[in-house]
Amino acid sequence: MLAMWTLLDIKNIDSIKMYSKKDNLTKKLNETQTRKIVIDWNDSEIFDYRDKPFDSIYYPDYSYKLFVYHNGISSEFITSNYLMADKNKWTYIMSEKRDVEYFNKMWHE
Repeated sequence: MLAMWTLLDIKNIDSIKMYSKKDNLTKKLNETQTRKIVIDWNDSEIFDYRDKPFDSIYYPDYSYKLFVYHNGISSEFITSNYLMADKNKWTYIMSEKRDVEYFNKMWHE
């Protein structure tokens, strides 16, 4: 699992899959989307820490889960608007402009 603020190297990413809770579907991100996640993760800022169970960090619920496969392991994240949380319950700002459609746009591309 990725620790807080572990930078991602695009060369070590096998794939990223995105799960929509609303649609109950999973899709593999394309190369452009994968590159965007890696760049935005590496440039992200800590938003806050949330002392709740992982799947309950966002109210009323998370929108998407991301599964990042790298170096033979998988790391799971949950999202809401422009925020992404790791398993350590830290949330990060993924969109510099705080675009509330950040992950929705990616899902619908």
